[in-house]
Parts: sequence; C-alpha cells; structure tokens
Amino acid sequence: MIMPGDVPLDESRVRNQFVRYLPDGWDAVVDSDVDGPDSRPKALDEQVGSLGRYHAARRVARSVFVGSAPSVAGQRVRGVEEVRVRLGCVQPGESAVVFADALGRLSDGAAYLYADGTRHWYDTRPNVNREAADRAHQQRREDVLDEITARLRRISAGRGDFDRVHVAPSASGEVVDEPEARLVVLGPESTYRQNDPECVASKVVVEVLNSRGGSPRLYRNALVFLAPDRGRTEALEGTARRYLAWKSILGEEEQLNLDAHGRRKARENLEKFDSGVDLQVEEAYQWLLYPGEERGPDGNMVLEWSATKIGTGGPLVERASRRIVSDGALVTRWAPMMLRKELDAYLWRGEEHVSLNLIREDLARYLYLPRLRDGSVLEATVRDGVASGEFFGYAQALTAGGRFEGLRFGEVGVTIYLNESSVLVHPDAARRQIEEDRAKQTAVSPPVSSGEDRIGKVGNGEGGEEPNGGGITEPTIPPIAPEKVSTSFRGVIEIDPARLGGTAGAISQEVVQRLASIMGSNVRVTLEIQADVPEGIPEKVERDVSENCNTLKFRECDFGGSG
Repeated sequence: MIMPGDVPLDESRVRNQFVRYLPDGWDAVVDSDVDGPDSRPKALDEQVGSLGRYHAARRVARSVFVGSAPSVAGQRVRGVEEVRVRLGCVQPGESAVVFADALGRLSDGAAYLYADGTRHWYDTRPNVNREAADRAHQQRREDVLDEITARLRRISAGRGDFDRVHVAPSASGEVVDEPEARLVVLGPESTYRQNDPECVASKVVVEVLNSRGGSPRLYRNALVFLAPDRGRTEALEGTARRYLAWKSILGEEEQLNLDAHGRRKARENLEKFDSGVDLQVEEAYQWLLYPGEERGPDGNMVLEWSATKIGTGGPLVERASRRIVSDGALVTRWAPMMLRKELDAYLWRGEEHVSLNLIREDLARYLYLPRLRDGSVLEATVRDGVASGEFFGYAQALTAGGRFEGLRFGEVGVTIYLNESSVLVHPDAARRQIEEDRAKQTAVSPPVSSGEDRIGKVGNGEGGEEPNGGGITEPTIPPIAPEKVSTSFRGVIEIDPARLGGTAGAISQEVVQRLASIMGSNVRVTLEIQADVPEGIPEKVERDVSENCNTLKFRECDFGGSG
C-alpha cells in the first residue's frame, strides 16, 4: 500500500502531476518546505540522526501536504489532524514518537507550514515563522547575553551557605575581597569545557582569584565559581535569540499586519521560548569550580582546580551550595580535632600560642587550608575545643609578661571573641599556667592544724596528764566559726582604648553577669573616661563628644584646661 508519506515528491514528474491541479505558487512551497533537494525536511533528516533513520521529516511533510493542499482562507476547518498525519507515514515497527518530533520541528521552522492546535496545513503565504527565523538570526549577541544575564540574576536569588553571591561580574573589581565564603556566578559568555585550560571560564576564574581590579586579592580561599557548560550555552543562546525575535514580532504586530492566527501563534511561541530560556539557564550552569593547592614534587605549593557538576533539583545557588558542602570544600561545621590538625601542620609556627584573628585570616587566604563559611564556624569550633580540655585553650590576651589573660581550658560555654588580642593556646602551655596558678594559691593559703596541735592540755599538770595518771584525755574541740561571706565587690580596671570592645565584652560576660546572676544582687557599673591631651582638644572634637555624651545620658561630662 502506498501511503501519503511514501509519495516521492522530490521526483519532478510526480511533483508536477500533483501541483498541476493546484493554484500558482505551490511549486515554491514543495521545493522549500516539503520535499525539494534543498528543502527544510531533507535538511532536518540529515542533521538529526533519529529522524534521518526513517526519513521522518520528509514523510511527515508529504503526509501534511497530501492531506491539506490546497488550503483556502475561507475554510471553517483547516488542515489535517496530527493523528492522521501519523497514520499517513508510520509503518509497522516504527516509533510514532520520532514522527511526532519531526512534525514539531517542522512547525517551528517551516515557512509555509501552519498549525492550529493539533491541525496542520501548508499555504502559499509565508507564515510568521520565517519572519521569526530572520529576526532571530539578526539579534545582536550583546543583546542575547544581556537577556540571559538578566534571567540569571533572577534565578540566582538566595545565598545557600555562602555569605554572598556575585552574579555575572563584568570585572574582577566587582568581586569584593572579604574573608567570608562567596559564590561567583560567571556571565554566560564565560563558558567552561572540561579538560580545556584555554576555555573562557578558566581564564576568568584565574583573573578574579588573583586580583581585585589593579590590586592583588588577599582572601583567595573565600571564592567559589559557578560556570556554564559551553555546549549547553550555545543551545541557550539560540533559544534566547528566538525568544527575542518573537517578542519583537508581537511588539510590531500592527506593522506586520498579523491576522488572528498569526498573533496567536506569536504569543504561543513567545511563552514557549520564554520558559525555555529559564529552563536552559538552569541546565547550562552546571560546573562548580573551586581552587586548592597541593604540594608538588619540588615541595612547592601548586594551584589545582576542582570541577564538579552541581546536579539537579532546587534553585541554582542552593544546588551549588549543597554540592560544595557535600564535597567538603566548604566547611559549615568544623571538628576541633581538624582545627588542631591544621594548627600542628601550619599555624602554631613553633610557638605555644597563635592569634585567633590570624587563624581566621590565614584560613581565608591560603588555598591549602580548609575553606570556612564565615567566622562563626571558627568560633563554634574553638568553643567546642576549649570545652573538651584536649585540643587547645583560649585566652583573651597575652600580657607583656608572657601570661595568658582570661585563660580558659576545659570549660563549657566559653564566649569566643575574634579580635586582635584573643589567642589559641597550646594545651601544654595552658596546663602549665593552670598548674602554676594552683601552686601559688596553695602557697599563700594558711596551713590546716593537725590533730596533735588541737590536743588540749587538761588537768593540773603541764603535761596534760590526769591527776590519777590515767593518760591523755580526748580533746575538747572548739565550735567551728561560721565561714566569712563577702557581701560586696568593687573592681577597677584600666582598658586599652584600642581593645575597648573586646575587653568590655569579656568584663560583661565574666564579671558583671556572674555577679548579676546571684539572687538579690544589685550590680552597678560605672564607666569613667579620662583623657589628657597636652596639645589641646580641637573644638570640633570637643563639640562632637559633648553632644554624644548628652545623647548617651552621661552623668558627668566636662572639659578642663588652661584654654
């Protein structure tokens, strides 16, 4: 049985026999959109392997042509239904899905093929697809990239476990240099291809990693990058071009004199490619890139990049966040044992203490160290480590005499301050100072009287024997005096102005709050400030300080001098 899809319309004698009964203009339709040597169906069969296997595009086009030509604008019901198109071309054993795909591709690109719901037909008047195809080709790449970038900014809402997200920065200077972990989402032009060190994304990430504008970047270990796949981005740009083309057609529907069908077709395509761009943006951005350093054969640190796909499911930034945390490349909760490992390997530097602020700086700077989300992770780790009494101690400051001020070791719930003065203390040094303090306390404490010293001398003899010579009697133990209890406290301390914030916080936590927690206590705190300025206080400073003191309700506030 000869089916409509089997009619060889590319043979001139067959084609002429068909079109001789049709109005003028159908030769061009057959040659371009049905079965000519340069027709779109033939090109589709050659480009798409699944279609070319069955010559599906040409067989679908022949079925539509035989079932719908000629088309008359006055027809109430136009075209042939999709199910009848498949009946006209699908042979037993062949997949109907392949032919449905061919029909969909032809409907999107053929110049003379019309569609209304499930019905399709050819007409001698070019449809709006040709106009859309021409406009898509004419779109400037800059406009296409701007459209993708605008959608990327909307899709990249949220932060996940990152402190901040930078979307499509135009230069390295737009990425701030701070110690908190940040995700840099590269622009759509910065595509990545695996195992290609010369791809655009590889060059961009190295530039951003090493510099911020004209200055070297300090906190290199705080950056993570998300890049689009090159192959998927090419398809994304094509979809964005078609979206912009349909958008411009709808904006000029009056000038183009679109009929009702043309306007409806334009709106349907605009909605289809609008959602298609968003979907393809999500699919294109799949490569998570983050730097690290490994020791090379010569002993020097060598920069290495890790590239991993973020997977599917959920918003873009959330997926990137989940993946890097699961890879262990972004630490949101850190065990004290792991911090101790880094201390022993890199951070003690031969000393028994190290600045906590310096640790925070080093973790954000050096690529061979773990990448922490922010300072709160380090604070929690130090608090847990101090409570264990095993890995390290914590002190608020190191005095000029070499003692650790406010040393905490083996204590639960210690308040940790990330400032210039606070230090982590090696456990050996912490134990040594604690033992020294205990020894000093023992030395100054009054000795406890022994039992022999408390034996009283009774009777008339100095030796304490009974007159009858019966031996030593049991001593009479005097009543124990009630323990002396302090009922007040007063403390005075001089504070370095440069460390006012940290020291004041420690005083509040370790002194004021402990006293205030006692039932019935009445705690008063007075802050006295004395400033001697031999060269004189400028008038503006005096005015500003006076106004601030009044605002803060100072009880006393005055300036003095010879002025």
